[in-house]
Amino acid sequence: MLPSMLSAIPTTCLVAAWLVGAPSLASPMPAAPSASVTAIAQDSLVRVLIRVSRDSAGEISLDGALVRSGSQGARTDARGEAVLRLPAGAHVIRASRLGLRPDSASLVLRAGGDTSIVLVLARQALALEGVVVSSTRGERRVEETPLRVEVIDEEEIAEKVAMTPGDIAMMLNETGGLRVQTTNPSLGGANVRIQGLRGRYSLILADGLPLYGGQAGGLGLLQIPPVDLGRVEIIKGSASALYGSSALGGVINLLSRRPGADAERTVLLNQTSRGGTDAVYFGGGPMSPVWGYTLLAGAHVQRRNDLDDDGWTDLAGYERAVLRPRFYLDNGAGRTAFVTAGYTAETRTGGTVDGGVVPGGGAFDESLDTRRADLGGLARWVLDRTGALDGAVATLRGSAMQQLHGHGIGDISEDDRHRTVFGETSLAIPRVYGSRSVTYVLGVAFQQEAYRNKQVPAFDYAFSIPAAFAQLDVDAASWMSLSASVRADAHSEFGTFVNPRVSLLMRGPADGAL
Repeated sequence: MLPSMLSAIPTTCLVAAWLVGAPSLASPMPAAPSASVTAIAQDSLVRVLIRVSRDSAGEISLDGALVRSGSQGARTDARGEAVLRLPAGAHVIRASRLGLRPDSASLVLRAGGDTSIVLVLARQALALEGVVVSSTRGERRVEETPLRVEVIDEEEIAEKVAMTPGDIAMMLNETGGLRVQTTNPSLGGANVRIQGLRGRYSLILADGLPLYGGQAGGLGLLQIPPVDLGRVEIIKGSASALYGSSALGGVINLLSRRPGADAERTVLLNQTSRGGTDAVYFGGGPMSPVWGYTLLAGAHVQRRNDLDDDGWTDLAGYERAVLRPRFYLDNGAGRTAFVTAGYTAETRTGGTVDGGVVPGGGAFDESLDTRRADLGGLARWVLDRTGALDGAVATLRGSAMQQLHGHGIGDISEDDRHRTVFGETSLAIPRVYGSRSVTYVLGVAFQQEAYRNKQVPAFDYAFSIPAAFAQLDVDAASWMSLSASVRADAHSEFGTFVNPRVSLLMRGPADGAL
């Protein structure tokens, strides 16, 4: 763990006022506008009734959704309705709610012609294009997020699966700002560097959980199959204010595919000219009206290759088996959850090939046996009729991972064990103040990292890291978004680190005027 920025970030607020045509003290004060003038101004506005629903028929209404058009905004009531009074002309009306895919409609209003529209907010699981990102904790549309977040959608993932179904290395290496760096040529080890920082500063998550450890090992990157991925969210640049000092370089969040309304089955068979064979099965579907499942099972084999005939392995050989079931709950009333478990068994071999010798004579073998098991889960629910917290979203997540390694380096053997235990609870509170949309996020987390080495116990460690974090997301206007976050980690060995971050996004509006 390395400390991030510790200095406070000064913030200056500038308030400007303009006086136009101010009368002198000797001039008489202008007369107040008459009631008839005010009534005429109100009559020129068109009343628009917006109904927000979960289905196109309007039978499942959504209360607490934010409805906006330009600088005007309102919240839907218990019937899922909100009223905006807009001037005649062209308008875009948008409805959004935390955890659901936003919807919008364009319409032209004419004076004296009141109207009504229905907007449908679908479940986020159906948003295949990945417009709403969750890695920033606020679940905002990616174009409104003031952090540098890139999304790899399912279509692009499918292209990479057809070429390398055994790991995610190619998918990440072809993403701008990321580079997969080889760390062990003989065994094929690699890690990913984000914007040039070393791989140990890149945090890899699966559905927001550290299922591959707090700092994934170099080989972990080549042991993650992409077949069950629905989307990948990448935070480029320091994300330590969101996830702690392990994310100094950035975060790669691997989001799994959700089960749809119909059952699906995918079988992939792949054979390469270098002796690689992949057999992968992915299936999913509903188990009941509220429960669904997915299952990933794969077997991967690669033959060792000496590409330049120097007697040394250039392409490591391996045999790997992967199994990962997932179970999902969605009651359609704001309560969702999922549970996942995974097991990976792999044996890698490298060193000299048959007939190859080292300068001093004799062969030199390298091998690595990996056995990794993990368990994780997440639950999310909307708080209703809870006073000040009405409409807030509570999230509880946790995971545990154990990874056993058996290293063989020539005549030397080394066995170690990695363990990661993680838990987090957070509360997101969306609010609207006039035309501004504000989301408060508060949470606490705990993570424990432990390492044991059978042959060299001097390397053993066990770190406990409790943490607290807070975040403020403000959509001050349609052209400006602000995100401010701070996190404090109390490391049991290296002390307390405070990581603040403030990000501002400003963009020109469609009409070219601020």
